[in-house]
Amino acid sequence: MTTARTSTPFTLGDPGRPHRLTALPAATSEIDADWMTAALGTYTSTAGPVSAVTLEPIGDGRGHLGSTARVRLRYATSSPRAPESAVVKLPGTTAQSRETARRGRLYEREYRFFTELAPQTQVSIPHCYAAGYDPRTDRFALVLEDVTAHTEIDQLHGCPADRAAAVLSELAGLHAAWWRDPTLRRREWLTTFTSAHRLANLRRLLADGWPRLLAEVGDRLQADAAEAGHRMLAGFDRSLHALDRQPHTLIHGDVRLDNLLFDAGKGHAPVAIVDWQNVSRGPGVADVSYFLVQSLTTEDFRRHAEDLLAHYHRALAFHGVRDFPFSQLARTVRLALPVSFAVAASLFVVGGAEGRTRELGASMAERSLAAADHPRMREAS
Repeated sequence: MTTARTSTPFTLGDPGRPHRLTALPAATSEIDADWMTAALGTYTSTAGPVSAVTLEPIGDGRGHLGSTARVRLRYATSSPRAPESAVVKLPGTTAQSRETARRGRLYEREYRFFTELAPQTQVSIPHCYAAGYDPRTDRFALVLEDVTAHTEIDQLHGCPADRAAAVLSELAGLHAAWWRDPTLRRREWLTTFTSAHRLANLRRLLADGWPRLLAEVGDRLQADAAEAGHRMLAGFDRSLHALDRQPHTLIHGDVRLDNLLFDAGKGHAPVAIVDWQNVSRGPGVADVSYFLVQSLTTEDFRRHAEDLLAHYHRALAFHGVRDFPFSQLARTVRLALPVSFAVAASLFVVGGAEGRTRELGASMAERSLAAADHPRMREAS
């Protein structure tokens, strides 16, 4: 089943497709007034060209495989339609991060989400002004609406249960809109958990990264952390094949607090979702499991996971999904747990895990291990 789909841009109210970029900067240092003028296209037609830009790096230490900057803009003349700032996303700054992204087709997937699916997807996201991708070099660029989060929640601190419910409501709308939609199969760039290269890449990240994670932060984890990692790796393919047999929809693939904006934009949307590099075709339960494991503290996961699962299920039903009983959701949420282990491990594979990235990896590992001990998840470990 499918439901009506509409995008939800925050400020400009323009759900149209983004302007296509042909000039793709290799680094944020190449972003200048001329490039922004070309990227913003019709938005500068009433304000004149961009006369000056000021760049501010954002997103450092958040486990992202790209480089992102907020670009503050000045124009030749003023216009209420022209944005005062925008967010530009480009490839990562290290060869290792770019290679990891290339193997996972991450840059291509985010580009194609914003150019092909976002205009018809029922989810709160920043508007995309312009986008470009070169399949020969894997270079890409996105120029996005700069959406203000009026409430910020650090992933290291954990998500309160009421905010988690708002996130799950948003995910239910996304998942219901594309539930069992056959057109997703025709988009070969939408990988699944059992796509050969993706499965191999996730398995490799867990195999290579978990020992490095233990070497770096193992003294902060529970005593059986090494054994738990081995169990996850041994059952990795089996769990993900079982997970991939669940009903497919469009999934975000990396739903955690660092990719969520609360009370977002001028309309104070309850929650907006950013960073669509892992967008995929797969079971909605994967988004739910990953979010609950990685964004709730271990104590809140123990206290609220069951109620939040029920909340998500009610929201799915509200949006028209009737063929996915709660017993099936509750039984299969555990199957996505190995992905949480792999993502935690990945932060110690792609470059040096320092500063906040190190803290994030330690937190993700700690929460994954605690979730593996929860009765609802234990069969996966």
